[in-house]
Amino acid sequence: MNRINAAIEQLSRCANYCVRPISLMFALSLTACGGGNNTPGPTPEMFTGYTTTLAGDGTQAVQDSTDGTGATAQFNYPRGMTTDGFWLYSTESTGDRVRRIHPASGETTILSGDGSNTHQDSTDGTGATAGFIEPGQIVYHGGFLYLTDSSANRIRKVDITTGNTTTLAGDGTAAFQDSTDGTGATAQFSRPAGITTNGTFLYVADTNNNRVRQVNMSTGETTTLAGTGAAKNAESTDGTGATASIRKALSIVIASSRLYVANFTRIFEIDIATGNTVF
Repeated sequence: MNRINAAIEQLSRCANYCVRPISLMFALSLTACGGGNNTPGPTPEMFTGYTTTLAGDGTQAVQDSTDGTGATAQFNYPRGMTTDGFWLYSTESTGDRVRRIHPASGETTILSGDGSNTHQDSTDGTGATAGFIEPGQIVYHGGFLYLTDSSANRIRKVDITTGNTTTLAGDGTAAFQDSTDGTGATAQFSRPAGITTNGTFLYVADTNNNRVRQVNMSTGETTTLAGTGAAKNAESTDGTGATASIRKALSIVIASSRLYVANFTRIFEIDIATGNTVF
């Protein structure tokens, strides 16, 4: 009788357990209690914060970047990163290249860039025939990578299939006193850094021009969305369009109809439709 009572008590505890809210960690406990069929479910994913090195040996490849898998690969100041849902893509700010990394194996290859850091100009081309000058942040959309070529003062576009690299906007001249709106090479930037997209426009943190720019992804038409261009050392100013001042805009992300822009001391919110800027 004692054994029967113990069995009943054990079954009662199991049933009790099975009807609790099921978390990711304990989803498989249903099968232990007889719930569902006897086919084991998927192993629950455990988030432990454990960190591993996917690629790179920790040595800065000063003269050249090295392809390889895992720790046999070398990088030279990786800066921006994005994904197409399968591959990872990273800009190398000092290596002047765009690298492609397999997220499972860590296999790393050069997608675009010759690594030469041609200070006078950046060059369009395919694969290693293209040139960059300190590429910055990078974003993916529709089969292409879009990145800020910071010291080249340009916005570049890279075909992820072919590695073909073209200049979408910017003439390469650093417009230190002012940035110039225009289409393609008639536009000017001064050390653009952050970049994001809503699928129709690119939004660029034009760092040394203290502005946020909007670039049409199809035409390269570039306009100023927010910022006076004045470097307000002591204070940044809320406002709409050119009445706002954003000193040294660095990074930028998009969420719905808002842009969020970071400089050294503040996070700004910009309404894409109106250019209204607040922090």
